[in-house]
Amino acid sequence: MATLKECLEQHRSIWEVFKQNGFKAYFVGGCVRDALYNRVAKDIDIATDATPEETKKLFKDYFDSGQKFWSLTVSHD
Repeated sequence: MATLKECLEQHRSIWEVFKQNGFKAYFVGGCVRDALYNRVAKDIDIATDATPEETKKLFKDYFDSGQKFWSLTVSHD
């Protein structure tokens, strides 16, 4: 399994898409906790001020993983 640093680097491209398009984006949730405890992250969560509709325009590979909570799962590169 990859270390947390490796996981964050692998997902940095998603974070950068938000930033390059004028949105705020932050790594949040369990991956931050895991970093503090030097554990391997099971998944990476990014919070953003982009709406789901704006996010869908930024990424072609996504699915609605939790419409009730405005949650999308995206893949990039």
